[in-house]
Amino acid sequence: MSQPRKASWWRFCAWVIATAVLTTGLVGAFGVLVLLLPLGAVGVTLLVKAGPVWPEPLGIGGGWGALALVVAYLNRNYQSCPAAPSSGRTYPGYRAPVCSGGTEPVFWLVLGVSLTLLSVVAFVVLRSGHRKTRVTD
Repeated sequence: MSQPRKASWWRFCAWVIATAVLTTGLVGAFGVLVLLLPLGAVGVTLLVKAGPVWPEPLGIGGGWGALALVVAYLNRNYQSCPAAPSSGRTYPGYRAPVCSGGTEPVFWLVLGVSLTLLSVVAFVVLRSGHRKTRVTD
C-alpha cells in the first residue's frame, strides 16, 4: 500500500497563488482583471481534484492576506481630503487642496499581516501535529 502524502509547502503556496488569482479575478470582474478569473478557477480546480491534504488549503487565508498587503501597498501614499469650505463658495484664485484619494492603508496592512501570519502559523502547527510521535513507557 502506498503511504499517504504529507502536506507540502509547495502545495500550500499553490493554494495561496490560486486563491489570490481567483479573488483578483472576482474583484476585478468589471475591468480587465476579469481575465484572471478562468486562470484562478482552473488552479483551484486542479488543486481540489489532486486531493488536498488538510493543512494545505489554509493557503486560502494566505492568498487573501497577500491581496490585502497589495492593497495596502498601492495606497501607501494616501492623504485624506480636507473638508470643503463650509459656505460652498469659491473665490477667484482659490485652489482646491490636493488629496490622493484611495483608502487608509493601515487597515489593509493589519488585515494582510494578520491573515498571512495566521495562515502560515496554522499550517506549520497542523503540519507538525500530523507527524506520528512515538510514546515511550
